[in-house]
Amino acid sequence: MQEYKIEIINEKEPWEVTMEYINSKRNWDIENQKYRKTDQEIGKPNLSECKIYRRGQYVILEHNDIIHYYENIKGCYLLTAVFYMEPDKPAEWKTMDKLIDLRMGIRQTEANCCYYVADILEGNKMTLNLYKKFMKLARAQDKRHHGSNTF
Repeated sequence: MQEYKIEIINEKEPWEVTMEYINSKRNWDIENQKYRKTDQEIGKPNLSECKIYRRGQYVILEHNDIIHYYENIKGCYLLTAVFYMEPDKPAEWKTMDKLIDLRMGIRQTEANCCYYVADILEGNKMTLNLYKKFMKLARAQDKRHHGSNTF
């Protein structure tokens, strides 16, 4: 499987500068304590409409000039989700929400040593059925661990 290439912008940028940038473009308006756009306004954007890039020490998921998710490069489950989701191979089912959920599922199962990534995802082409199989197990583990679903 060929790895998706993420654009790197100013790799050595200080984290404070990157966080200032992120906070200025996040959907959550810190100053006014409200969302800039509602879920209805955002919709369910396809990954082909999103920009995924690294700035400083953060991997960023952006759509329509709004940052919807970001994560520090150290132990970055978002990068793992991007690797398996393969945004450069478009499919109607590959949405921003599904990428974020996959990231959550990968983090939950890896942190709890379930080995679902190795057993289910590794070496397989990501399809909707494979995604659903992985997420069903990840959500079941999440519910067992937290008592309810967190993603």
